[in-house]
Amino acid sequence: SSSSSSSSSSPKASSSSSLNTSLLHTGNKIHFQSLGCPRNWVDSEVMLGQCLAAGYQPTPSVTDADYVVLNTCGFLKEARNESTQELERILEEMKGSAKVVVTGCMVNLYREEIMGRYPQIHAVLGSGAVEKILDALSTTDATNNTTQSSPGIKDVAANAKSYLE
Repeated sequence: SSSSSSSSSSPKASSSSSLNTSLLHTGNKIHFQSLGCPRNWVDSEVMLGQCLAAGYQPTPSVTDADYVVLNTCGFLKEARNESTQELERILEEMKGSAKVVVTGCMVNLYREEIMGRYPQIHAVLGSGAVEKILDALSTTDATNNTTQSSPGIKDVAANAKSYLE
């Protein structure tokens, strides 16, 4: 009862808690995996900060996560192989209801191939489109920005720039 009075005492707190309600009902644990260069680490940290501010809770475990964000590297063949192997591991280990968002430069370079090969991912987010992470995680309209070749995968902010670019 004291917690409801503290949330109603401030309009800002009340508005904030109503935004997070849907996350709390559908599961809000999020796992980030960042591969590649320092730019990806920065972009992952910025996206994680936005997610935390929106009410998501970090988890170190793919199997516990309701959302998994894989920030990929695609410039070198070895980096693409690592990104592909990591995505396949995530898809095997994640719980069935989890949503997977693939981000990073591999998405920019190989977007259609990724969406065609892995139809079970929820969204792709171009490298540096960190401000769109919450759109990518949204489950309310997964077909809003989809492509014809992959109608179930949300394609968010394809031509965005990185914070370090």
